[in-house]
Amino acid sequence: MQQICNNCGLTAADGNLWCHRSECSLAHVRQVLRRGDRIGDFEIEKQLGYLRTATLYIAQRGRQRVLLKIAHADQRADYVGYLKREADLFRRLTVNKRLHQALPIWLPPDPIHPDADAYGKVDFRGTLLYYSVFEYVDGVLLRDVLNDNPQPPVREVAWWIIILSDVLNFLAQLLKNYRHEALAPECILIYEDGNGIRRPMLLDLGLYNFEGRGENWRHAYSHLAYTAPEIFQGYESRTADAYGLGLLMYEMFAGRHPLDYKTRPEQTLREELRRLRTSTVGRTNRFRREDLPHDVSKIVNDCISLNPEERPRNLPDIAVPLARAYGQPPPFKSKKQTIGERTRRSVIIGVMLVVAALVAFGVVALAFPPAA
Repeated sequence: MQQICNNCGLTAADGNLWCHRSECSLAHVRQVLRRGDRIGDFEIEKQLGYLRTATLYIAQRGRQRVLLKIAHADQRADYVGYLKREADLFRRLTVNKRLHQALPIWLPPDPIHPDADAYGKVDFRGTLLYYSVFEYVDGVLLRDVLNDNPQPPVREVAWWIIILSDVLNFLAQLLKNYRHEALAPECILIYEDGNGIRRPMLLDLGLYNFEGRGENWRHAYSHLAYTAPEIFQGYESRTADAYGLGLLMYEMFAGRHPLDYKTRPEQTLREELRRLRTSTVGRTNRFRREDLPHDVSKIVNDCISLNPEERPRNLPDIAVPLARAYGQPPPFKSKKQTIGERTRRSVIIGVMLVVAALVAFGVVALAFPPAA
């Protein structure tokens, strides 16, 4: 299996990964599958993304292309338990038709026994892997989008945040005390709908519904640079997701994260956030962009406040100034064709074939008239 460092992204095909950054350690090294690897009924096509708790792949199951999420095989954190509980929640949402354009659609890991466990498990070269399966969506991680273009079009960013705030509010209405608390570009997929509009999809359920939380459980499941600081200090926070959306807005509007976290150890970031939280400023880094409306800049700054009480308490409130400035996202259109659309398409094709046959017959008849 290939190795990858989830801190700096360095990979090694021979299993001998050696990072050169001082902040990287063996705790960051994970095993990942490569193209062509077969696990059970699945053949790995490509690695789509590396999440904090699992690796996401595009895979083939027979003729069906799917998204395959495999929990990290690491005893230092309960990634397997996380995947099991998350798969069960996604199954409940799918079976009960509680669907949202920004959530993946769960598929049975064993199509022959769809009522079995919501997750699957399989031995791969001596390692027991746990996985969940989702309907295939053609997209890329938001992190890859930002690597190519750190500042996406402003209107697109506004629509993405409106959709994300809506799906988080949707989950909060269905699941008791739901909060994601770990929003980051690595857990968001960007895909195109049937109208060619790029939209975000939330690939995991964050820190919700954990069991047996140890002293350092938050560090194993979320990144310090994208999680509200009060979460790491052991406090419950009703506005943690407002902070997460604010950081995403800041990063996409400004083209950079407010904290230079990629080249700094988490301990240094933790100390800086602790200092900022007790200062009179109380903000990671004030946002300002001259070409944006004032109320859009204001909502970004309100969201990234290190004081939880200064952030918006209701996620739909974040969407209001964005929608006022850039409009609501266009209605979602699935790329899948309905039965009616397929029928109409078949009828149109059939009529065109009949017309073409009649025209061809007429041409032949004119070219070769019957003998007198």
